Amino acid sequence: MQNIIETKSDYFRTKRSRIFWITLLLTLLTLTVIGFTFINNNMVPDAQLTVSIAEQPAQARGNGKVFAPERYVLSSTESGFIEQVFVSQGYRVQVGEPLIKIANPELFREFKEVQFEADDIFASVAYEQSQLALELDAIASDLAKARSELKGQRLEVDANQKLREYGIISAVKFEQLKLKVERAEMDVSNLLQRYNAYKKGYASQNAALQAKRKAAEEKVAYFKSRIDALTITSPIDGVVKELELAQGEAISVGNRVLEIVNDKALAADIAIPQYLGFKIDLNAVATIKSPNGEVEGTVDFVDPIVRDGAVMVRVKLPQDLPSWMSMGQSIEAAITTSSITHIAFVNKPKEYSHSEQWRVYRLVNGERVSTDITIISADQDNLFLTPGLNHGEQIVLVPNTTSSTFFD
Repeated sequence: MQNIIETKSDYFRTKRSRIFWITLLLTLLTLTVIGFTFINNNMVPDAQLTVSIAEQPAQARGNGKVFAPERYVLSSTESGFIEQVFVSQGYRVQVGEPLIKIANPELFREFKEVQFEADDIFASVAYEQSQLALELDAIASDLAKARSELKGQRLEVDANQKLREYGIISAVKFEQLKLKVERAEMDVSNLLQRYNAYKKGYASQNAALQAKRKAAEEKVAYFKSRIDALTITSPIDGVVKELELAQGEAISVGNRVLEIVNDKALAADIAIPQYLGFKIDLNAVATIKSPNGEVEGTVDFVDPIVRDGAVMVRVKLPQDLPSWMSMGQSIEAAITTSSITHIAFVNKPKEYSHSEQWRVYRLVNGERVSTDITIISADQDNLFLTPGLNHGEQIVLVPNTTSSTFFD
């Protein structure tokens, strides 16, 4: 009887053990199914696509920003403190318009002293020049008078020449007349030498006086320019972009004060893939696009240096821009190049996300083959790929997160 009871007890223990293991196995299978379902629901599916090759007439696309290439950073050339600010950030100004006035009492005091000194020099120079001119005029007058007397003496000698021949006047008197001519000639010669010597000295003295006056004028002009520099004016028609200082603040030489930009002459810097950038010519037509519309510009500069796989292309925009185009605006650009290009593209799958990294595999006889092909850009409908694919080839796009697990 006891053996029967023990046999039944062993049976029930074995049965309970089987039930436990079956239950545990079913639980594990259920968790596995749930786990795979969760993974499959959260994985980005692969995309199998057909490659197309487009023959395009030289068009390069890229993104960039609008900016103002003509800009002036204005700095102070004098120290002092900000006495008055005439503008604010965003204020539209015209060329020559006052922007900021700096006060410098010490500079004003020096300027007044220089002006007084210059006035004294101007008066002194004017007086000395007038005295030199008077003396020169006096000598010239004496010379003219002497020449006139000489002329009269010569006429008298000529007139008495016949009278002497006929014995009407004595030889003594005639000789006296001739002596007068000689003395008159000597007077003229002496005065002429004196006039030429004085005139030469007059020229050098007058030049020295003029140099003295010019030095005083230049000194006044120098301080006047410094006084004028205390009022900072706009070098162009434009807009105040940045205002660094406020009224009452101290300022030193070289301090940045504000920045003026010409918002009527805008340009755009566009990043173009390097394999297309060097096919762009100067003056090529560029279509600038934004959600608000399109405008056309011309290529003004192509940077010869590649940065981060792209070439910077500068596009000059027309002056009569629409109101929605402004500095700092992000834009897209399509630039016509000088050559025909063949570019591979595929339809953009709905699973595609620009924020993810994708790998491109060739599909050969149903097998995936790794490639160096990458996605270079995308628009609303298509993905554009680097060269190396043929028209009609089948490819598979795989997110990097899954490709590294299943296909590497």
